[in-house]
Amino acid sequence: MFDNLNEKIFLIFNTSCFGDVLICNSLIQNIKRLYPKSRTVFVVNKPFYEAALGQSGVDEVLIYDKKGEHKGIRGFFKFLKDFNNKFNGRKPDVSIVAYKNTRNFWTSIFLGSKKIANGKKFTLETPSQTQVLNLLKKITGEKLIDCPIKFRAKNTVPDNLKDIIDTDKKYVSICTTTKNPPKDMPLDDCFSLINAINERTDYEVIFTGAGNVSKCYADELNKRGCKFINLVNKTSILELADILKISKCLISVDTGTMHLGYAVGVPLVAVFYEDITLGRWAPNPEFYNSILIKENQNPENIFNKMTEIINSSGGC
Repeated sequence: MFDNLNEKIFLIFNTSCFGDVLICNSLIQNIKRLYPKSRTVFVVNKPFYEAALGQSGVDEVLIYDKKGEHKGIRGFFKFLKDFNNKFNGRKPDVSIVAYKNTRNFWTSIFLGSKKIANGKKFTLETPSQTQVLNLLKKITGEKLIDCPIKFRAKNTVPDNLKDIIDTDKKYVSICTTTKNPPKDMPLDDCFSLINAINERTDYEVIFTGAGNVSKCYADELNKRGCKFINLVNKTSILELADILKISKCLISVDTGTMHLGYAVGVPLVAVFYEDITLGRWAPNPEFYNSILIKENQNPENIFNKMTEIINSSGGC
């Protein structure tokens, strides 16, 4: 085991997607808890820089631009060179490869990391947050605490959205699309759910998402006369965190926005349409104020669970 890890450099690699980056935070908090003087450097894919930047315990974020300047072999060596220049040739003391990626592992090797914990294929039964955390135990042998993910967010509307979001009103945020269509909420169900919120409550709906699929989905809802505030492709990750923070509830399918929601502390209704992902990605109710829907994913049940969690959280 490694002794005297204070004042050492910990590299955490996760060049995967939004949610994968967020679930590393329990590991990072444990590093800071055990070695408060250590320096945590989080290496992430370019689109998810802010997903790392806003996390508790992260000292510095480095971008590995897989589709841009760090693409291919030449880009790999450019990253190594830039890292060595930034740290004046100092070798990382610990590298934790939290995403099973050959490039991340070999980056750790070429940087001269003194200790490496390499994440291999994770199981479907154990939460990803716990599996990532266990990589630290391989290095330190210390007792670890599986703890809630923490993401810093302001309880205010971002300046660039104040023209469309009124701070005197109450909001429910919704995210219904992913990069995997079987996990998405059926469009008809979303239409009925938003209409129920509009007709039976005094909440306004904020529809969130990113990418062309989310845009087309929101456009179709608009064509049907559905009333909501459309923030698809209109926020950064940090701005989205602020929007979720001011919401009375987030209703989300299994995607990065779901993880961001419980990380900022918003009451969450998590709707899962695939059982295979439950073990790895469902929010732990011991950590997060959440209700899981894994059956009867109909609009009325989702609406009722939304009402339940808002009332139990003191919202009205």
